[in-house]
Amino acid sequence: MTWIRSLCTAFAMYSRLPVPCGNWKKEDMQYSIGLFPLVGVVVGALEYMWLYGALHAGAAVLPGMLQTALFLAVVLIACIIPVLVTGGIHVDGFMDTSDALSSWGDRGRKLQILSDPHIGAFSVISLITLAAFWIAAVAVIAGSGDVRSWCIFGLEFVLARTLSGLAAVRFQNARGEGTLWAFTDLPGSARQVNTILLAVTAILAAAGMLIMHPVRGLAAAVMSVVIFGLYRRRAYRDFGGITGDLEGWFLCRCEVAAACALAVVSLFTV
Repeated sequence: MTWIRSLCTAFAMYSRLPVPCGNWKKEDMQYSIGLFPLVGVVVGALEYMWLYGALHAGAAVLPGMLQTALFLAVVLIACIIPVLVTGGIHVDGFMDTSDALSSWGDRGRKLQILSDPHIGAFSVISLITLAAFWIAAVAVIAGSGDVRSWCIFGLEFVLARTLSGLAAVRFQNARGEGTLWAFTDLPGSARQVNTILLAVTAILAAAGMLIMHPVRGLAAAVMSVVIFGLYRRRAYRDFGGITGDLEGWFLCRCEVAAACALAVVSLFTV
């Protein structure tokens, strides 16, 4: 039952999917981080089914102009599926962190900005820039018409969450309190189990990407790992560790960067 409660807690916290969830207890969170990538499985599966159903199956029956309109609609909806599933919790963290990083204040000031519910101009600018890259990358991936790229795209949502989970479990927490701390302040055995779960899931996700297409899969996986390394460096340097907001910042950047890498490589490979 602990595993089921941990799964429900993970989906209740990191998605808007309806799950049975009563009052959370500490033991209910033991394996939630380790099961967090399953949210990515849902997002990735929905993305693949949407692209396949709308483009691979639907476009052939439409005349030219409607095909163009359909493609635009498909790309935009594909771009917002992760937000619809997660409720935008990670986007909120991205915006808060963007404001903090743009403040050029000291570590204490940056952590204070993360707690501020208001948004600043730099967070809006950062989000618009991120969205532009995201839409462009998804358009190229969708327009490739290659189901292998669509599979890699779907698996990236899993890989990004395994890396986010590994950071949550293994990286230093900047505050030693808060929601992320509640999920990761675990006994040693639970921490080890979560680490193993996340590591195995990361290997499986990366292997699946490589199986789909060695070059494209490698590009997306390597870019994810690069962003992961840069995340740790920036978090420790500017904040003294990670927070829930920083996790959202990383997840958004990781998904977009991997999608961009996949899109670029898809233009030059068959």
